[in-house]
Amino acid sequence: MRNFLQGYSWPLLWRPDVLIALALVGVVYCGLVGPLRHRFPHASRPTAWQASAAGILLILLYLTMGTPLNLIAEKFSFTAYVLKMLVITQVAAPLVLLALPPWLLEPVVKVPALRRVFQFACNPITGIVSYSALSTTFLLPSILGTALSNDLIHTLVQYALMLSAVFLWWPLLSRVPSLPRLAPGAQLIYLLFAMNFMMPITVFLFFSRDPWYSFYVHESVATSPTADQQVGALMMVGGMWLVYGLRALQPFFSHTDATWYE
Repeated sequence: MRNFLQGYSWPLLWRPDVLIALALVGVVYCGLVGPLRHRFPHASRPTAWQASAAGILLILLYLTMGTPLNLIAEKFSFTAYVLKMLVITQVAAPLVLLALPPWLLEPVVKVPALRRVFQFACNPITGIVSYSALSTTFLLPSILGTALSNDLIHTLVQYALMLSAVFLWWPLLSRVPSLPRLAPGAQLIYLLFAMNFMMPITVFLFFSRDPWYSFYVHESVATSPTADQQVGALMMVGGMWLVYGLRALQPFFSHTDATWYE
């Protein structure tokens, strides 16, 4: 790894700008759930789970967006890019919902100018379709190549994917009374559709005989472009199925006669 990363300065490898931005986010979070929480109705101290989720979220975001993994994903390996996107959308996005107390989200959701936006974005059909459409679109070679060639565009793409993933996870994890999660039985169906909506692009990636992403540099990486693409496709499928499968355990084992309507 060190050989093909030589020539890059430490600010590109360890991104102090990302570290500073995430530190500011952490300060804002601590302020809202700490000294400023008395401004919110029904506010209470964050639980240990919420505080832990926030801390893990910030650490994961820096590891994926502020370390050499980010540079490898941008210039050398599609597999690294898939790993980065899986962490952002399948781990970081649900951690956002776990870290934010309901009393902090409820007033935002009820803002008149935003109420309809949240009602639409948090709809289960919207969540699956928007996330799958964005993820598939950003995996198209021309679009991904354009995004990776411009740091600003790449940053916007990452945040767009993460935001769409937050709305994907909302029907599964929401604790906001006005926009609650689905009933356990509906969650199982939702997860089944979520697992399958990303299958077409991964199948094309895995069975394609020609590499899609010619802009990745493979001379210094011990794999061929086609193998890198296939490993990335397998990682994408395996990662999503693992996360969705683990999430399905809770509604599956909590099955009762009321599973489908409560």
